[in-house]
Amino acid sequence: MNFLMPSLANLTSNLSRRKQQASRFVRFALAGIPAFAAAVGLNWILVSRLHWPKSPAYAAVLAAQVMVNFSGLRYVVFDRTKARPAWQQILGFASSVSLFRLLDWILYSALVVIWPQRYAAIQLGNAIVFVAPKFIFSSWVFEKQRGKKNVQ
Repeated sequence: MNFLMPSLANLTSNLSRRKQQASRFVRFALAGIPAFAAAVGLNWILVSRLHWPKSPAYAAVLAAQVMVNFSGLRYVVFDRTKARPAWQQILGFASSVSLFRLLDWILYSALVVIWPQRYAAIQLGNAIVFVAPKFIFSSWVFEKQRGKKNVQ
């Protein structure tokens, strides 16, 4: 029976970590809602009211969304990383998340050529498609930054 104890402790530890990750993912998704709502509104204004082409409008929207997302993530989800200056964190975050934003923009741009009237639905679809990969990568970025703080 003694051989079961480390396994039970390991299982408990894994469950605790998974629960913590699930909680962080929910906070991550919720923190992104204000940025997404602002992005949908901004995209609609740029495309429908100001008659910008959809791809350049979406590029501007994504740039603005990075800034809003960073604030939400820094203060709501990864709040233990406040020891580093915000400008260092925003530069690290923006450069790190830029690959996902580029993929998001490419997918959006390709799909609005096929379905130009569905640009808002495509924007929503992209948000759903990229939420999990962005969470995983953002966790790595913020945790890496926190790890650097602990080493110094």
